[in-house]
Amino acid sequence: MKFYNYSAGPSALFPEVVEQIKHELGNWQNTHSSVFEISHRGPEFMKFAKEMENTFRELLQVPDDYAVLFLQGGGRGAFDAVPLNLPLKHKRALYLTSGHWSRQPALEAQKYLEVKTAELVDKNFQQTKIDWTEESKDCDYVHFTSNETVEGIENFNPPKVAPGVLVVADMSSDILSRPINVNDYDVIYAGAQKNIGCSGVTVYVVRKSLLGHASKICPAILNWETYHNSDSLFNTPATFSWYTCGLTFKYLKDTFKDLANLEQVNIKKASKLYAYLDSEDFYQNKVPQNLRSRMNISFNTPNEELDAKFVQEAKEAGLYYLKGHKVIGGLRASTYNAIPEEAVDQLISFMKVFADKYK
Repeated sequence: MKFYNYSAGPSALFPEVVEQIKHELGNWQNTHSSVFEISHRGPEFMKFAKEMENTFRELLQVPDDYAVLFLQGGGRGAFDAVPLNLPLKHKRALYLTSGHWSRQPALEAQKYLEVKTAELVDKNFQQTKIDWTEESKDCDYVHFTSNETVEGIENFNPPKVAPGVLVVADMSSDILSRPINVNDYDVIYAGAQKNIGCSGVTVYVVRKSLLGHASKICPAILNWETYHNSDSLFNTPATFSWYTCGLTFKYLKDTFKDLANLEQVNIKKASKLYAYLDSEDFYQNKVPQNLRSRMNISFNTPNEELDAKFVQEAKEAGLYYLKGHKVIGGLRASTYNAIPEEAVDQLISFMKVFADKYK
């Protein structure tokens, strides 16, 4: 029996990456040590770190006038880092909410500036609008979350904002899953543990012109300029996490060549599962088609008791981590980059059997 991992995060790595980790575990690059036993300032790791950044830049097509930084603290650390680093003329920001994780950064930002909030996606899973010019004209930046892992909502385009207002995106769960125009954003941040490696790294893509504006109360550990000036080696990094990211970046480049090719794979996987959900009354997905996430597909059976049975029987069939987030319950299948199409096929096969059994 094959086993598949649909965890929303930390999530599955590509099997080829895991095999390489196992192969190199005791002797990385002929150092006779594992990658997490050597100095982060040694020549082997320094070379690896530069290659990691360059491959990421190539995949996402990051322009030269953007800094790529690797920090710790996860997405929650970024909730504080954003208002602490950006230049604040108005000391006001607009936070657009579309689900659970877009509401959290607004709570943190209130410590440092005035926060306005507005629903980008309402409680009925309907997009309110895309033009926020009027609402943002007295703000320093607009923050939004491109993919909501809890509800299964994906915002594929940045909001339209007033001239001079910065656009900040939390892309923790869909970064590197599709091409984007980096120039549409001023700051992008993403925790690694969904699509690009194991937990412990947060990737930032920041316009270089925004560096050097940190608040006096910004700790050095969150200061983007400090990390830019030190090649992200201001402190000892999470070396093993960096290592998994570097291996994943290289695998994506070698296997898919570019994100346009990878996007087609992700579209195919998600479309298969959504098509089945739409064809079967036993399961429900409440997200309209234009907002459906390709990364996190949420659904329900007719009641909570059957949801629980689904999780248990799926596990017995080798399908793991399909329980929905505690905030909304239900069920959820995460189909990140490393999840193969056959995992989606296997899940649909199980869902058909389950539906026939309990209709």
